[in-house]
Amino acid sequence: MRIGALDRRIIIQGKTSVPDDHGEMIETWHDLATVWARRLPLRESESFAARQTGASVECKYRIRFRRNISPLNRLIDTSDGNRVYDIHGVSPIGRNEGLDLLASARGE
Repeated sequence: MRIGALDRRIIIQGKTSVPDDHGEMIETWHDLATVWARRLPLRESESFAARQTGASVECKYRIRFRRNISPLNRLIDTSDGNRVYDIHGVSPIGRNEGLDLLASARGE
């Protein structure tokens, strides 16, 4: 994997449960890793549901191989105004060379 192609900084986050001030468990996100990535756009689409128009942005992020990433995580693209993306799929590239993260975010 060419390092020059990894031109975006992303933060991989995981979900955890922590007690609030009243002892109830709430879900929060915590940073797992900050890595370099390459963004590969897939498509922009609009969906019409319940008389609302919402655009979604789907793309693929290519990163170096890591073992602790799954669709339960999310990512924040710090090069894109800290836009939050849900990870829908994780595909390995080669033999522990890298990962493709299929992700989507709501359009602005």
